[in-house]
Amino acid sequence: MSLHAEIATLRDAFVVEILAAISGAVVNEFRVRSSFADDTMSSTSRPKRMQRHRSRAEIDRLRARIYTLLCEHPTGLRVEQISVELGVSLKDLRLPLVEERQKGHVRASTNTRWAIYVATLGPYPIALARREALKLAGDSERPMETKA
Repeated sequence: MSLHAEIATLRDAFVVEILAAISGAVVNEFRVRSSFADDTMSSTSRPKRMQRHRSRAEIDRLRARIYTLLCEHPTGLRVEQISVELGVSLKDLRLPLVEERQKGHVRASTNTRWAIYVATLGPYPIALARREALKLAGDSERPMETKA
């Protein structure tokens, strides 16, 4: 066998091995990406949310904290300000704020660019809010009488 024939045979074998390695890497990459897509996509092709489910007590505790904070700020606060004051993410404030509005404990003033949340003092007096906050926090307090 001549030197040229030997080099051509080695070159062809090298090219075949390189192409096999590349196609194997591409197939493996595709498998990794498709398994990742299967893990993160639902049947409707929307990304799955990794949510931490909060307990009812945790939501109620946050509602009491929100109401107490709004009572301390009679001019009201924007949701971003509430988030900073309480150290809670905006996403975690949504449900407690909606529940407080539905119960009539908080109202949203939307006459500006941003909604400003204000505590209503009618059906949910401040003393009751503080007692509920202490009760949910695990502290004991002697019963207080609320004035109607």
